[in-house]
Amino acid sequence: MTVTLLPEQTVLHPIPPANVRVSGELLKRLKRAANRLLYEPPYSEGYLLHSVNYAPDTLSHFADWSGDMSGRWVYALTSAQRITGEPYAKLTTIAERLRKCQRGDGHFGKEQPISTTDRAQIYGNGWVLLALTEFALSTGDEHFLQAARRLGDYYVTVQDYWFDSSERMKTDEFYAKDFSNFLHALEGLVLLYRVTQKPQYLEISRRMADNLLSFSESDHSHNFLSTRRGLLDLYGVTGEARYLEMAEADWGRVRNSAMIPTGGVFERFKDPRRDEGCTEADWLRFNLQLWQCTGKTQYLDLAERILLNDFFYNQLSNGGFGHNIIAPLLSRDPLEAVWCCTMHGTHTLAVLPRHLVTHSESEIFIGLYASCQVVVPWPEPVSITIETDSPAVSEMKITVATASSCEFGLNIRVAPWATLEQITIDGKPVEGKLRDSFIRLQQNWEGETTIEMKLGYCLWIEADGNPVPKSEIISGRAWLDASLFFGPLLLTHNTESIEGVSPALLLPVDGNGQFASEVITSIQQNLQSRNCSPLSLYEATGAEVWGEQESIDALLTAASIAPKRLCSLNPASERQGRFYRFPIILTDVE
Repeated sequence: MTVTLLPEQTVLHPIPPANVRVSGELLKRLKRAANRLLYEPPYSEGYLLHSVNYAPDTLSHFADWSGDMSGRWVYALTSAQRITGEPYAKLTTIAERLRKCQRGDGHFGKEQPISTTDRAQIYGNGWVLLALTEFALSTGDEHFLQAARRLGDYYVTVQDYWFDSSERMKTDEFYAKDFSNFLHALEGLVLLYRVTQKPQYLEISRRMADNLLSFSESDHSHNFLSTRRGLLDLYGVTGEARYLEMAEADWGRVRNSAMIPTGGVFERFKDPRRDEGCTEADWLRFNLQLWQCTGKTQYLDLAERILLNDFFYNQLSNGGFGHNIIAPLLSRDPLEAVWCCTMHGTHTLAVLPRHLVTHSESEIFIGLYASCQVVVPWPEPVSITIETDSPAVSEMKITVATASSCEFGLNIRVAPWATLEQITIDGKPVEGKLRDSFIRLQQNWEGETTIEMKLGYCLWIEADGNPVPKSEIISGRAWLDASLFFGPLLLTHNTESIEGVSPALLLPVDGNGQFASEVITSIQQNLQSRNCSPLSLYEATGAEVWGEQESIDALLTAASIAPKRLCSLNPASERQGRFYRFPIILTDVE
């Protein structure tokens, strides 16, 4: 069977899974995450299927969330397999046994009357819907598409009860149980509509979109953000601006009220104590979707920040994902959430490669810096190969290959935290004008063309969620809530005073409001001399540049600093995670 998708009406198109391969950091992380799910405890067949077959004497978490874990697991590994190209025999076995647990009316889990508000069960079924449909798309297996349609029909059958029931808006003793457990199926129903083009799935999707819980009504950020991703999927198939407007408005609410300096989001809006791998995965994908739907670089910039400073940080050394206590600074004492985050994080690692390069009908956009090879599926296919160890280094090599002469614009992002130091085409320097953070190269491309680009990383400060302008830096103002970045990497951010003492970082500035070039050069040499992954780069930064007094002294005496520009570090507190805690103060001292 050949399964085709109804096309999305988007500004920029992601690359189809069959047309993208990744290497380097992303591939290592994806393979480690997939191996965690395939070969390590607790992911046995009994553990994964217990919430749909209820086999006795079987280890399980949250067995009443019917199909949650099995659906997430199949969904994640189906996507991972399409990117790694490795066959997962266990995936086929678990998917087939999950499908056979479907009840006569189409749902999964225990038998119960339709007129029952079971938030856990209906939420788990939303993951099964995604799993069945995605597996059908990947394999062309008609049996899985039929099972997905039966489950979709079940949602159509029970919708009136859920929308009209007086029980739907009642609060529950558990923060992750609310009306969004039903609305979570929005993403799967839109996908099912794209595959089948059956109007009943579009109709219920519209009804769900019109009944989403507002930000003020919501607590569990994973529930909230997953429904907003579904909202953007609905915009993709309808083109109706109101859905996009709703999503953008809620993006602003989350960013302004629930985002931490890493770019991540609290697990709970109303009790902000820790992050959650599922939420960080949703938030990353939500920003990538908004970039795809609008072409606005603010969403791409934030997606990069989330990826490098929060999502990667959330992944454990065993490949899993989970929770970090924020209090309010991220700790390095994580708890792996094997029942949800490890699977959802794996799925996002598998989806991410499709968004590294995007395209319109006549333009290609390189938005994120990662090693990959993609084929843009135009009538005349274009191959794009990117080689880079970003963010550990600031260089990138791009190879464009076409079978025949083809004219199009190639747009390469120059991030706001960087300066463009050099760009060459086949070894010859070129000049390009920046437009909306992209440098555009328009020409006839034929055969192989090599582009090399070097960026300059900048030190910059963010306070109250916004970059600090030069005028305020020169003023010598102090910020009690500020973050220091080196290029895309968050070096440190303050939280609260330690035992009544406010440690301070004083950085020199020159007359133009820039940081003293001598100190910048010293930091750049310190960071770029290490051949390490982004995660170890962060940890090395915290321990070796900012933490040890000898390193601090060496940093500050590496070059002479003008007498009027003083630079010193008041000793900080004990290290927490990869950060030391201190507010940032910039001065111009006589």
